[in-house]
Amino acid sequence: MTLTLEAVAQEFEHWRQNRSSKTTPIPQKLMDKAISLYPQYARNKICRVLRLSGMQFKRCMNRIEQNQSDVAFVMAQPSKNISSTDLTSITIILQGKTNRLELNVPLAKLAQVLPQLNTIL
Repeated sequence: MTLTLEAVAQEFEHWRQNRSSKTTPIPQKLMDKAISLYPQYARNKICRVLRLSGMQFKRCMNRIEQNQSDVAFVMAQPSKNISSTDLTSITIILQGKTNRLELNVPLAKLAQVLPQLNTIL
């Protein structure tokens, strides 16, 4: 299920109406939802609609990016003596500290798989 900016805005509004004080920090799950809206929506639109400061949003994005870079990376190794016309699939390796996932993806499906890698990471 894809989140929409409107749905997340309603969750933020519900939280704001029901929080115990104005100094209560935004719950991490709400911030994660806000971050997940990017790049589907522009950062300034997300901040404006959700009433977040640009700095809050940026700090949260940086923290998530740091965590993701610690968890996994994608390795690509060029194959020797293979021309692009001979290539029918590509192997994508996701390597974390303790786990390794190897995907062999047909080139015809690569455009569908690449956007989903962020979910895996």
